[in-house]
Amino acid sequence: MKKFLLFSLLISHFSFAQKLAVPLYSAGQIKFYDVVSAPATLLGTFNVVVAGTTYSPNGICFYGNEMFVTYDSPSSDGFLHFKGVSISGGVVSVVSGTKITTNTVTTEVVLDASGNLFVGCGFGLNRGVKKYTRDGSGNYSFSSNLAIPAVINDQWYNGIGGLAMDASGNLWASDLGDNRILKWTNATGSPTQFSCSSSPSFCQTQFQNTASQNVYPFSLPEGLVFDASGNLWIGNNNDGWGPNTNSTGGSLLKLNAAYLASGGNFLQSNITIYSTAAAKFGGLAKSGNEYYVNDQGNFKIWRINTATGAL
Repeated sequence: MKKFLLFSLLISHFSFAQKLAVPLYSAGQIKFYDVVSAPATLLGTFNVVVAGTTYSPNGICFYGNEMFVTYDSPSSDGFLHFKGVSISGGVVSVVSGTKITTNTVTTEVVLDASGNLFVGCGFGLNRGVKKYTRDGSGNYSFSSNLAIPAVINDQWYNGIGGLAMDASGNLWASDLGDNRILKWTNATGSPTQFSCSSSPSFCQTQFQNTASQNVYPFSLPEGLVFDASGNLWIGNNNDGWGPNTNSTGGSLLKLNAAYLASGGNFLQSNITIYSTAAAKFGGLAKSGNEYYVNDQGNFKIWRINTATGAL
């Protein structure tokens, strides 16, 4: 049932500038694109297979030529680590691939500058973020569970929708069902909570988007990415406050850098909400100086103009 989130289209960048990697959940594949030109050029397709088992990818991140892939099918027990990723002549190859067990669904993954790995895990009351540390051989082991504020909503669709590191090494996460954004300073300790009220379960204040429509700003927030000015962009999957399709679709949210520095509950002046008809925004990514968002409702990946919000 959680497949409504369609993590299958979360996008990520990798070590070669102006390239995107797009997970295709139902196909068990990742497609690599060169996005310098329009339309984008398909560079190659990678079948997500380890030890003869095909996995359905949710999210991806890269550390040099290493690739990390989260999944929840055919099992819900870990994430994948591929070393030596290369593309040549339309063929994507890897030197090795291993599974690292978490015993939970894994939704999203991000690394810090030192190669420490943070993985969004679990749904409902079991959701959280796990940290894995890297040894001198480039292998990973479990380090700790990050502190999560009291979980208010435990619906089946609740999970960590997106993860991002800012320029100062702080870790950010979107908490889907509790309608909030979380920030761990230096990726440790207890997180700061960002929402439109002091009680996220009642975060049903309506704000105006650029089409003068009413929006619940943290209605299933998924992808996160920081722009060059330190503003945080968020993919609002569904403006209708819940997992069912809403006629106005979703929005792109931009929380301004000054508000992020101060924290607390936000006002309309702290946020710009960009609307696109029938959109259901999911993953966001930066590649070079360009920003991209997956639109599950329109079956597209859009390039974002971060100055105007235009797609």
